[in-house]
Amino acid sequence: MSELCKWNKSDRRTAAFWLSNVSLLALMLAVTGGEVAEAADNDTDRPTVWVELGGQMERQTGQSSAFVPRFVANNPDSPAFGGNFITSSQNAMPFTNGAQGSLTFEPKGSDWQFSAAVRYGRASGERHASHPDPNLKHDKWVLPPQYYVTCYCYGTHNRTSYHTGPTHKFSNIDMKQRQSHMLLDFQVGKDVGLGFLGRHSGSVLSFGVRIAQFSSHMSSTIHAIPTETKRNIFGNSSQFYAPTTSFHAYTASNESWHSFRGIGPSLSWKMSSAIAGHEDSMSLNIDGGLNASLLFGRQRAGSHHQTTGYFMATCNCDRLPTYTRPGGSNRSRSVTIPNVGAFGGVSLKFPNAKVSLGYRGDFFIGAMDTGVDTRKTKTVGFYGPYASISIGLGG
Repeated sequence: MSELCKWNKSDRRTAAFWLSNVSLLALMLAVTGGEVAEAADNDTDRPTVWVELGGQMERQTGQSSAFVPRFVANNPDSPAFGGNFITSSQNAMPFTNGAQGSLTFEPKGSDWQFSAAVRYGRASGERHASHPDPNLKHDKWVLPPQYYVTCYCYGTHNRTSYHTGPTHKFSNIDMKQRQSHMLLDFQVGKDVGLGFLGRHSGSVLSFGVRIAQFSSHMSSTIHAIPTETKRNIFGNSSQFYAPTTSFHAYTASNESWHSFRGIGPSLSWKMSSAIAGHEDSMSLNIDGGLNASLLFGRQRAGSHHQTTGYFMATCNCDRLPTYTRPGGSNRSRSVTIPNVGAFGGVSLKFPNAKVSLGYRGDFFIGAMDTGVDTRKTKTVGFYGPYASISIGLGG
């Protein structure tokens, strides 16, 4: 919730506009609902307040992109990278879990409903992967154990390390990632009573305001030896080189962050139809619904990365030049994001309680800028099973 306080002045003005308009409309509808209540007396035992709590386990998409350093792109056929090893090792955490809650007020004698709901989810994890040697620990990117030989470099006796094993092409990666999302909904709805659902059913059409917030952060470190060059050089007794193996080694690190915050009008339709039992005691219901919104907000993205290259040899008679290339970016853009979703499930309903199980999905078209150095938009999606329990109060 604290992240919502970080909105800039324009975001706060937009949020205040939508919330003030919905509040005014809710007040008008409450007055209308009160007039209807005076004429109705057939539902005096119905709860007027419903409190719902639950949780979800959902798959997520569109939260981040892989960091691919230049030395990977420059050596596409190297066995050190095993095709898409670098990119696949930076895939986002596949699942997010979280909680949901809502508060719904249904005035007596009225078909109107007033609700506030929140959904929150998060995912975090880390990954250590190596290729092609599965026995190579992720932090052991240097060469195998060593013994000492004597190199004669232009008449100078240098005792230096000579590695017992051959240099091998490989790469490894350490990756850490965390992601979160939150959805807030304030809605006013009316039971429109569509007849095709049957006598013991309800159909509620609602409109209001949706607030959405997504954020992700990823850091990764890559070590690699994509190429190898062996050579044997012999000179006279004063300029003798021991047999050497030379190769290029690289280290790259990256930290990137992405976020979206938006607010806008929403529209939803929910239905529930009893297929067994009786609504006055206990009933088994089929539930379903659709939702859509148009969010006005801001995308933010940034990164900082650095690549270091080494020319290395097993005999230090050779010079070992290095280079370091820094990079990064920081971007922000105002966007308009369409959002669509749907759900379906079953529920066991009692006069003052309900237990629900179902499956739902929500998709935000082009919501996140996940690029590292340049803008690259992705659709953010959450879909998976949920479970909740509702308690009715009042009546």
